[in-house]
Amino acid sequence: MGATGAAPAKTGAMAQPVMPNPGGVNWSGSPDDIAATAPYFGETEDGQRRILVACAMLEDEVRAAYAQYGRGMAIRWVDRGYHENPDTLRAKLQEMISEVETTGATQILLAIGLCGNGVVGLVSETASLVMPRFDDCINLMLCTGSRDCRGKAQAGIMYLTRGWAHDATMVTGQREFYARKYGERRADRLMKAMFGAYKGVSLIDNGCYDLDSIDDYAQACAKALDVGIQVDPGSNAILEKLLSGQWDSDILVCPPGRAIQQEDFDEWECAGCR
Repeated sequence: MGATGAAPAKTGAMAQPVMPNPGGVNWSGSPDDIAATAPYFGETEDGQRRILVACAMLEDEVRAAYAQYGRGMAIRWVDRGYHENPDTLRAKLQEMISEVETTGATQILLAIGLCGNGVVGLVSETASLVMPRFDDCINLMLCTGSRDCRGKAQAGIMYLTRGWAHDATMVTGQREFYARKYGERRADRLMKAMFGAYKGVSLIDNGCYDLDSIDDYAQACAKALDVGIQVDPGSNAILEKLLSGQWDSDILVCPPGRAIQQEDFDEWECAGCR
């Protein structure tokens, strides 16, 4: 669905957290990486040093969870474009993990999903990799309580949040491109061939952004697809678990030296089975 430094000294005051784009979300691209002169961590009571690597598609959601549980950890952002190709995403994430290892982090938190197996094979030799045990960010955000199935996303529904609405120009942009190149009637036929399986557009109400801010885009998508719009309840509970350290079966903790496997996402334990 979805961005270095020397070893940290153990003395001196920890740098203050710097959130990307303090003036607002940078919808022209990915948020700025934090460029602290020395690494800083969300240190835990047991001395773990955490750094967060987050997909920029989840900027609103990460910001909201960070405001509650960030504890000063650095954030590295993965550009939103990488999620379109699992192999490219995997290569970029592994590069970032290797860079973060040099800071002395002991836990690298990944705010991302399985994403077409884009995280399969990732490994850190010196830190635990910790991430939501979800197929993608949509199912992550649709999880509002105790998890009773692998995913909540329904087939044939185009789910939108503010992050996804900004990136989802494949619908409205594609329709405009076809109309300019082939004319209105053929554009309609091509859109039906490509997106005919969609039966609705859903706005995920996770409390992290104003639904009205993407209403125009949602209306344009619904019109292009000739479908209706619905609002589905969501939450930010999973990212809050990730950042707070309250890790249950919804969170995968992969120890140093062990690569993330696809099977790791099949092993979560639903609330009804406990």
